[in-house]
Amino acid sequence: MLAATVSRAPLSDAAPELAPDVAPVHAPAPPAASVGVGTEPLPTAHAATQAVQRADAGTQASGGPGAGGAAAPAATADAAGLAAALRRAAPRMLAGLAAMLEPRGAAPRRAGAQLGEAAQPQLLLTLSAFGGARPNKHGLQVTSLAWSKTGQTLAAAFGRYDAAGWCCVPGAVATWSLGRAGAAPGAPPPERLLPVGSGATALAFHPDQPALLAGGTFNGEVVLWDLRAADDADTQAASTDALGAARHRAPVVDLAWQFSGHEARRHGARSAAHRLFSLGADGRLLVWLAGPLANPIAGYELRWAPPERELPVTLGGSCMAFCPAGSAHEEAAALLVGDISDASLREFAAKLEAAAAAPGAGGARLELRGAVKDGSLQPLAATVNGLCACPQHRQLALAAGGDGSLRVLDMLRAAPLLSLEPSGAGLLACGWSPSRPLVFAAASADGAVYVYDLAARQRLLAPVAALQVGGGGAGGAGAGRQQGGGVRGANALAFNAAAPGTLAAAAGDEVSVWRLPPALAEGRPGEAKLLARLLESEDARGLLRAQGLVPAA
Repeated sequence: MLAATVSRAPLSDAAPELAPDVAPVHAPAPPAASVGVGTEPLPTAHAATQAVQRADAGTQASGGPGAGGAAAPAATADAAGLAAALRRAAPRMLAGLAAMLEPRGAAPRRAGAQLGEAAQPQLLLTLSAFGGARPNKHGLQVTSLAWSKTGQTLAAAFGRYDAAGWCCVPGAVATWSLGRAGAAPGAPPPERLLPVGSGATALAFHPDQPALLAGGTFNGEVVLWDLRAADDADTQAASTDALGAARHRAPVVDLAWQFSGHEARRHGARSAAHRLFSLGADGRLLVWLAGPLANPIAGYELRWAPPERELPVTLGGSCMAFCPAGSAHEEAAALLVGDISDASLREFAAKLEAAAAAPGAGGARLELRGAVKDGSLQPLAATVNGLCACPQHRQLALAAGGDGSLRVLDMLRAAPLLSLEPSGAGLLACGWSPSRPLVFAAASADGAVYVYDLAARQRLLAPVAALQVGGGGAGGAGAGRQQGGGVRGANALAFNAAAPGTLAAAAGDEVSVWRLPPALAEGRPGEAKLLARLLESEDARGLLRAQGLVPAA
């Protein structure tokens, strides 16, 4: 069709210009033979030749299987290769198209309904402080984990959960330098194995001094270690008086360093602007300065007056979590505390007043103030074993209960934002991703760590990954910490704030370290907006269902 258009167009317009022998208009008309000679130079034949070439090309395009002879098998082979290439590229192409069509502000759907094989967490190391020349003759197990500020050092506390009364079984604290260049492959031995007079129960690295490690013991002591010391015997920098009046009279269950504006103004350096909070099973919340630890500078008691009782009662603490401040130079806004009291009160989880220390030097006679502000949060059905505040949002917290429930708490409402049940076993610890506000994990008495991603499509009520840490240890709400030292439940977990893709968890006397895939470690656009909408919504599941993140009923 294109050739016909080319050949007709010059016949009527170009002929008068290309015929030099044509006479002027006033001259007599030339004979027919002369006219024929005048039209011979026209490029009609040349245009027809071009059309023939185009026809040949058309013949090649429309030729049947038999027209090309030996060319047919090659065409078939090319078609098969193209189909194979499309099959290989189709998943990535479809994922890219889906990402382009994603509405702005909506949660990303890259994770899909389930993490693929390539996106599963990878087990890097399984660490143990005992073995060979160091037998675990006291049956110790990991009770707490902590990462240093730089993310290079991992510390584990070793103790027992079945001790009663005064603990005479020695504990230990082990540290591994996992980021040191030139480290040997495989599971390295601990760089330090620090002896503890009684079982170690809690650990917390200083936020600005990577070598300063705080620990708590079963007998109520608070200890500071300086890991810069050349010898293990010289690492203990300070320890509380085990027989003093201003001390814990029960195991130290949790430790936390918090920024203090008063100390920052006093010392003029951020490295000295933190106070150490220690929570005990006796219901005491004591505040210390990094130094001799002779006496706390302030103290609180978890006294609460329930409506059905005339006199207040003292609650035994089990765990705590500071809600983050608006900036690194502000004090925390609130503190969550779980308790381990009798059956009628053990589910209590209350907000406490912020930054519990008024300026003062402390003393042997410390006046303990009641710290409970309110108890408006909806109770769990068993002990609160783990609490964790969301690092990206001061309104969110996570509670792991011995009843097996994992609750996403909104500090401004009584009912939980979401209630999840990873397994039938009790939950012993929980942690929030330092980089993803919708990713968190819970350690269970069945020996597994369950990882959740609220932005994973159709996986809201189910974990996207289950990481097995230890065998055995299955049980209900009472399994795990309430049983003997041989329980293999996952007792502790810790995200690495300096390397958000690294997660450590412990079961028995072993520590497992995983590398999380980018889908669980890297921040995603639109995630903060979805989180804000969840907090504003009265029906979190309904909102996620509208976003396509929860399958319709």
